Amino acid sequence: MNDLPLHLLDEILFRLEPKSMAMMRCTNKSIKSYLSDPRFGPQYPSWVRSSLFNVSSYGGGYVYCQPLVSSCDYMSPGNGAELISELCYFFGSCSGLLLLYIGCLFVANPLTKRFRILDHSGSKLIPKIVGGEIKSFNDANIPGSNVYCTERAMCVGFAVNRNRTTKRFKIVCILEMETVYGFEISDGDSWRLSETTITTSSKSDLTTRMKPAYLDNTLHWLRNDGSIISFNPETEQACLIPSIFHREPDTKLLFAESVKINRLTLISGTIETISVYTLVGNHKWALTRRIKNISIEENTLECWNIVAYDGKCLVVRVKKRGLESFESVIHVYDMEANSWGVLGSTTSWASCVRDFYKFTPSLFSVEEDEQQKVLVASNDQRISYLIAIMGLIDTTKVTKKATWDESNTILGSWFDKSLTGTWFGVSKSRRIAFMVEPLTQQNGGDDELLEYITRFLKGAIDLHQFSSNVVDICKNRESTNAVVVDLGLKWMVYFQKEASSVPVSVKDVGHGVHTLSDTGLDSESPKDVRLRDRYHDVIAESEPPINVLVQEIMTDLVETEQGDKESSVFIDLTSTTRFQMDSCTELERYGTTSSTALEVQLSGGQFYQKFLVNGQWKEDGFPFSMGQ
Repeated sequence: MNDLPLHLLDEILFRLEPKSMAMMRCTNKSIKSYLSDPRFGPQYPSWVRSSLFNVSSYGGGYVYCQPLVSSCDYMSPGNGAELISELCYFFGSCSGLLLLYIGCLFVANPLTKRFRILDHSGSKLIPKIVGGEIKSFNDANIPGSNVYCTERAMCVGFAVNRNRTTKRFKIVCILEMETVYGFEISDGDSWRLSETTITTSSKSDLTTRMKPAYLDNTLHWLRNDGSIISFNPETEQACLIPSIFHREPDTKLLFAESVKINRLTLISGTIETISVYTLVGNHKWALTRRIKNISIEENTLECWNIVAYDGKCLVVRVKKRGLESFESVIHVYDMEANSWGVLGSTTSWASCVRDFYKFTPSLFSVEEDEQQKVLVASNDQRISYLIAIMGLIDTTKVTKKATWDESNTILGSWFDKSLTGTWFGVSKSRRIAFMVEPLTQQNGGDDELLEYITRFLKGAIDLHQFSSNVVDICKNRESTNAVVVDLGLKWMVYFQKEASSVPVSVKDVGHGVHTLSDTGLDSESPKDVRLRDRYHDVIAESEPPINVLVQEIMTDLVETEQGDKESSVFIDLTSTTRFQMDSCTELERYGTTSSTALEVQLSGGQFYQKFLVNGQWKEDGFPFSMGQ
């Protein structure tokens, strides 16, 4: 088990229920260590799914990312990142790492938010692709610079050896010179020409805009005649696979690897049908599947493309003429269910020529040698753009949707224990509790405090007992800010522990408008003052429904401290990143993940919650009864 490649271990773990994963921790020390990563929590299955990045083939100022699912319930362009002063070029996606250029070359892991800046000046090809003007390999000028440059992006291959623990990735550029092919290689530290070359008996150009396929630790480039140039970055062995494919006029083509059967695959499509071919015996493309294409009306069609295939699903993009909000729709075919669904859309002004990259998250490291580290300024705009793109893979673990407990007596919003934030509970015994920064791993006695609050909410202990005993229960905690309420007695108590060396303070709270935050009850912090003022302003005009109250108060983006985005009531996850510059590492994304409102009377109340799930805001609300 210790020698099991990490990608295979991930494949196993991705399929486990939480209970089975807990059992796995007891089977092997190395697995226990691997699972100790805080990301292996309840949200683990949701953030390991594949996504689809797309960007303009000519370098894009907008990058989009969508979860790769069989279908979506609504039309959405997915998450997007805008680059105002730079263009983004994607060169590869492999085993959870991205190779992309934003003013400089990066290899990045969007899941862990770690990246490296690579020196690409030693490459013969990459500076010419992103430089806007290109010369041939014998330094002759070539007209039509920009288009030609970006068309050669498919000559860049990105390979991650998933069985190794160090120097896991390599960049390979294939150099095409009539019937001779050469290769330049980088392991992230330096560039060199491989001694390996390959000469073919006939000239056939590499297929324009066709990304290489990476299979069995080998990169494969498709040529126009259907043959393939293959190169193994580790052994530096190359060969020509003499397969032949006669492409029909007006067909769309995609060259890919099928992860399901571990074979090279060629997808050929017309408006009516899409055919799937598999390479057999290194020389023959065998037809293995024929699929009826989605319904396409030629009179409204601007363009269509086959953009992705992995053996499990096939993705097609259709762009229509007209002024519809979403002219370009992305369709996905489930190969097992034999059905089409809608994945999402791209914006109406997105160009026909776009590159799509499947991204499957992993925990592969992109650490670099300290002696080779490229230093950049802390305010470097390129880093900000990269962080925005990595942020499209949403790893934020958010509040679970509020639910009733097993006894159907407490309605609560429960946090993952690895997080800080707020928690609430309201019971049919007419009792309420609010707590800030609960259940963090740094606090001792978490289960005892939670159990005690639960007993209070269920009516097992009264507020006198609670106030007397909470001091002892919280003695091992680092911090506590909480309010408990007994509606029947019209009694509210606040207890606070500011530090581990400070005893718990308990005090009664009178009627009125109050705020509870990590700075305490009714703090004079600018944010808390703003929150109280906004509440007074909104209810002074009317008594809005609680969903409107949340919208008017809790989505306030006004910065209470100018220039500090974290000083607003609502903190946008896409614009706030806590960043450690000395290690080129994003520490965490930080922001608002849910807003909850309760309107409570002795007989019952109304509940409303707006919460973030996989980058999309959801709503839920319902009435409830009390005293039953």
